[in-house]
Amino acid sequence: MSLTAAVMKVRSTSTIQPFASQVFAVHPSAFRCNQEALADNVFMDAAIDCDSAEFDEKVKAQHAEFVSNIRNAGIPVTVYQQPGDAAPDAIFPDWFTCYKGDAIPGGVLILHPMKYLSRRNERAPEIVASLKAKFKHCIDLTEFEKRGLALEGKGAIVFHHRARCFLIARSERSCPEVIDALVTEWNKLSKVPYRAVTFEARDTSD
Repeated sequence: MSLTAAVMKVRSTSTIQPFASQVFAVHPSAFRCNQEALADNVFMDAAIDCDSAEFDEKVKAQHAEFVSNIRNAGIPVTVYQQPGDAAPDAIFPDWFTCYKGDAIPGGVLILHPMKYLSRRNERAPEIVASLKAKFKHCIDLTEFEKRGLALEGKGAIVFHHRARCFLIARSERSCPEVIDALVTEWNKLSKVPYRAVTFEARDTSD
């Protein structure tokens, strides 16, 4: 499970039932607005001054609090270093997802094809190697990038394990061909079959 896949506020209390066995996070050492992704991501705010010292301090403090809250809830957190300036928003690692549960007991790491080069730069070899060592299986979909096709992990997919399906809004970040490949490769490993549920999503700007 990655940084934004976890609940952002986890309280330190024994009454909470842990929903993850571990969390992977990326330290915001060089977090900046991704100008490449800003062009077609309506959820990004270009008005924020990401180059100020105040912004850096705020982001690092929030990240430290996030990690502390998760650990205080009894969930181990592995913190990786941000690859560098060429991966400005690596703290939101949509390039991988992972699962270990009843469907695939040995666990599976999924490497996702990303739309933009700046997001692909987040796949630092040492981070990939570390993640692969923690799971029995790996589904590598990154070859689709050579054809300009993407399926951006948790930025595009909701993994609904109780319903045994992947919920995916169709977009340039979730191409049908890659979705089909994910389902095919997942079901080769899974004890129970999963399916993709795709739909069209709109907001007030459409």
